Amino acid sequence: MHKGLNFDELTGKGQSVRSKLIITFIIIALGPLCILTWFSLGHVNSTLKQNADAELNELNNIGKQFADIWFAEHVKDLYLLRAQFDISPTKKQQLIAQFVEQYDFVNNVELIDVNLVKSLPSSPFFNIIKDQRFNNILSGIKNTGKIQFQSMTVSGREYHIIGLPLVNTENKLQAILLADINLNGLLNNLSKIHAANKDITFYVMHNNKIQKNNNSEDSQPLFFSQNGSPTQRVFSYSNKNEETLYGYIDSLEFLNESGWQLLVTKPKEVALQGANFYKQLALLTNAGALLLILTSSWWFGRRLSRPLINLAKIVESITKGDKVKVPVINDSIEFNQLSLGLRNLVAVKEEQHSILQKQRSALQIALK
Repeated sequence: MHKGLNFDELTGKGQSVRSKLIITFIIIALGPLCILTWFSLGHVNSTLKQNADAELNELNNIGKQFADIWFAEHVKDLYLLRAQFDISPTKKQQLIAQFVEQYDFVNNVELIDVNLVKSLPSSPFFNIIKDQRFNNILSGIKNTGKIQFQSMTVSGREYHIIGLPLVNTENKLQAILLADINLNGLLNNLSKIHAANKDITFYVMHNNKIQKNNNSEDSQPLFFSQNGSPTQRVFSYSNKNEETLYGYIDSLEFLNESGWQLLVTKPKEVALQGANFYKQLALLTNAGALLLILTSSWWFGRRLSRPLINLAKIVESITKGDKVKVPVINDSIEFNQLSLGLRNLVAVKEEQHSILQKQRSALQIALK
């Protein structure tokens, strides 16, 4: 009656030599294979991450150069307008109107005479700026003598104001050319890059807030970070769709105005898509290796255990009293010695059995 598992079966003592050899070979082979696969996958992920870092860094540098050049070229257009004032001093308002109509990057332009600050223009644009904000630009020009660029938020909308000084023949400040500019042209060009390659997206940011096209239907700009954002290094973050992306962010040189940055992003899944291919390849390779290991382990286990199994069968036959002939096994020194010793043992046993038979026959004759 079966009373439970035998202790020898639980400890493996009931297993055959062949099965033990096969299991040992499999364990010895699978251990290094699993470790090698794990380290290889880690190396592939690390290499792909480094490549993604380098790619995002290069893309950001290209985008940053483009944005800085775009802004600088449009600032030059304002300098050209100022130069036209010297050529046609009596047609300043007409030149301003033509400039606003010709260039898409400006929304409004005002010419402010600093000697008439008490009678500032009453245009809608200037009413939005307010006296205090204009005084900040005026103070910056007076202190540095250089062009000023300031951004401000009014009624939920951002305004980007450039203040360009106009001086007289005595190099004294005479007027300020105020221009309300937009970044639509820059944002549209960066959007074309995304349209050509859906995996790469550029964002212009100011104080960690993503800038949107003035004509965009999205009236709620996305905030990238509530606090500070990392600069000049690759980082990962999740967007509102819970998609993980890699990003690289760097500062923009918009007339040394702080807070302007360029962000380039790429989905993590795309950046590391080579890892998925490697995982599939590793799975197929490991399946083939496992099949080879099982086949090799079975073959070697069978080959190595065959002489021992044959000797075990011979010993079993000997214990049953059967006449057997022990072959000489030359697979190894140990098996050779064991087979020779067993052969001598069988020969001695047969000789003893023959002597006993003779003695028995003689005793039977004597008793008759």
